[in-house]
Amino acid sequence: MPQKVKIKAILKNALNIKTVWEANPDFKMGDVLLNDFTTIYDAAEGLAEEYSRKRVELTGVKNNRDDKAQELNRLITRFRSGMRAYYGPDSAQYGQSGATRASARKSPKRKSKIAKGGQHNRSSVQSTAPGFSGSRTD
Repeated sequence: MPQKVKIKAILKNALNIKTVWEANPDFKMGDVLLNDFTTIYDAAEGLAEEYSRKRVELTGVKNNRDDKAQELNRLITRFRSGMRAYYGPDSAQYGQSGATRASARKSPKRKSKIAKGGQHNRSSVQSTAPGFSGSRTD
């Protein structure tokens, strides 16, 4: 079953990426330039607007929109990967692109060891038998 496209979130992310990319025009992502990204973004946004106006006629438009949004989402992922590789996983540019910076990630929590089934360490259990003093007298 095809993955559901979350167009509003993708367009929001794409606008954020576009803003960051415009602030860093020297950044290149293989054969994709800022103009290519902007063209795809504009096409996806236009198709999303057309879709909202023509809900009844959504058959072909929705498929085109979803295809463009998926293509845009792949470019967003490539962009973030490129920003991480170029500027580093804890850089401001990487964070601006909508990714989680390394310093903002939570460190993993350790699991504590809890005795199960009432088992105790023998050295910590003292006998309550009569005449037991806790020390040996040999």
